[in-house]
Amino acid sequence: QQQQQQQLTTTTTTTKSNQKTLLLALRQDIKLRRFASTATTVDTNVAAASKAPAAQEPHLFWDNLGTIFLAAIGGVILWLVRGAMGGKQRNQLRSEVEAVSPLDPLEIDDLRDANTEIMTPRVFGVLLNDVVFTAFPDGYARYTEFLSAILQAKDNNNSNNKKLVPTIEMGHLLDRLVMRYYNDYCNDNDNDDGRLPVEFLMTVLSLTLTSTLDQRVEYLYKLMTLSPSSSSSSDCPREEDVIRMIGYLKASSQLVPEAHVVPHPDDFKNPFLPPLIPRYKHATAEEIYNEAWKEVSKAKKDSALAKLKRPNSDNNNNECVDLETFQTLLTKARTVCAWGECNFRPREPKEEE
Repeated sequence: QQQQQQQLTTTTTTTKSNQKTLLLALRQDIKLRRFASTATTVDTNVAAASKAPAAQEPHLFWDNLGTIFLAAIGGVILWLVRGAMGGKQRNQLRSEVEAVSPLDPLEIDDLRDANTEIMTPRVFGVLLNDVVFTAFPDGYARYTEFLSAILQAKDNNNSNNKKLVPTIEMGHLLDRLVMRYYNDYCNDNDNDDGRLPVEFLMTVLSLTLTSTLDQRVEYLYKLMTLSPSSSSSSDCPREEDVIRMIGYLKASSQLVPEAHVVPHPDDFKNPFLPPLIPRYKHATAEEIYNEAWKEVSKAKKDSALAKLKRPNSDNNNNECVDLETFQTLLTKARTVCAWGECNFRPREPKEEE
């Protein structure tokens, strides 16, 4: 029995030893398989990573294309709204100018047509050179006295000693203009004697003149030089004389309504920060003159305005304004546009066959 027990014990021990050996072998096999699987996975990942394209760098434009597009659309909408609101105010001021204007363009045409044979260039020249400033050497007259001097002037070229101006057709239109200016002039200058500048009265009378554009401008230019109100003793007017003449043309409805409206000066104090909504105001004669020179500075090189040079207005060197500059400002600058001449393009001469 002892031998059988020893054999049984030996067999059991051998069996347990074999089981431990088997378990160790299985564990090592499992570890080897896991290691091989991990290595295979790593190799696969490395291979995939090596084949994958490199990551793209961020791009400011393409990464924000939607935002840029929306910002552009918003800017266009803001620009359109800004222009519409500014244009609405400007058109409103323009309508106010037209509503209070003493004469409309059709009445001016009728006035000129009615006096075609009466107020010729020769007659107007005689009145300017020999009559009005002789009768009123100080440059001021009552409207009734001015009309009397005009209607009583004699024609020296006529042997029958006829009147130079027998009548003024449709004179009530001139009366309306003068009365409107008289009220404004007396309120601004505390004038109680009823005397008005002869320079203004002659500017009003020029509405009856039938002449070429060059003759009309030349007479107005000479009117500035002959006027006692002129700032120059020579035959060359200064800038203040031109500003005063623009004021007379404005008061006598000889400028287009657009010239009466200018941008508000407070909106352009900072050139780098334009206003959100542009504003406009009723213009003075000096503002119209300054806007005309701004237009000159922006004119194209091949235009007539680009050839102009603003006179030096310093106190020590007050240059005069020549006739060509005066005519170009009146008729070519859209910010002045006397008699609507800036809206007409000269006809090109036809080529001879």
